[in-house]
Amino acid sequence: MSWALRALSWETTPFPRAQSDERIRLSAGLGGQSGSRKIPLSTRSQLPWSTWNFWADFAANQGAVIYNATDGPAGPATNDLSKWNYNQWQTFNPGLYGGVFNSSDDTKDGYTYVIPTYVAGLPGASGTNGVTTKTPPWTVHFASPQNVTDNAFAVLSVALAAAEASLTVTLNGQPLVWHVVNASDATVRSGLSGYTQWIAFQWDTSVLMPAGQDNVLTFSVSSTQGDLYDALRMELTNTSADPAVRGWNDYEFLYKTTDTKANDAVANP
Repeated sequence: MSWALRALSWETTPFPRAQSDERIRLSAGLGGQSGSRKIPLSTRSQLPWSTWNFWADFAANQGAVIYNATDGPAGPATNDLSKWNYNQWQTFNPGLYGGVFNSSDDTKDGYTYVIPTYVAGLPGASGTNGVTTKTPPWTVHFASPQNVTDNAFAVLSVALAAAEASLTVTLNGQPLVWHVVNASDATVRSGLSGYTQWIAFQWDTSVLMPAGQDNVLTFSVSSTQGDLYDALRMELTNTSADPAVRGWNDYEFLYKTTDTKANDAVANP
């Protein structure tokens, strides 16, 4: 079981996956390596956030990013990069100059003139014309493979090209929270570099649905500027992603109440 989504000609450095039986992979990012290291290679963050119009780009789902990683109960596999390739903002108000739209407006509230009208009608909408409304969580659907019960762990590897927010990833209602470190604002400052970080979120496969049924991953960010994804990959395996087991130390490991930080001072294989 595998799926891939590439923004550029890049794939993440393979996760050390001894005895891994099943993998689901999303690649949606820049050139370079995975791990908690600064990589000045991002080409998706060279434009300021005022270049984009998130609410308009994802109007079809009322601001929700929904991606089917595999064929399954949620529908056919999406296989369309444009449905994912974006920074995940918590709110989207890029500070446009108001005078462009109204000669008497010298504020940075210009987005109030161009934000799609549907936003103000969403549950929890706030701000003038909805400009401070929080974006919905992002969602990935995937069907459980036939041998789902043969594996002990479900491991989601997430590489972030730049991060300004903590990231909560929930699998079938079971949340894990990565607390932001090494914050970098490449997405909003037209930056050519961000601090790339790799996090392994691990759950027991007992949280997965039976073979053929739909699993739901949701992604939520804690603050306005959010996070810029580099790559995601899901694998089902009998080998824990714990660095003490895998022997790699350049990623953060989250599992139940365990939070093992990346340690670049320790050599990797």
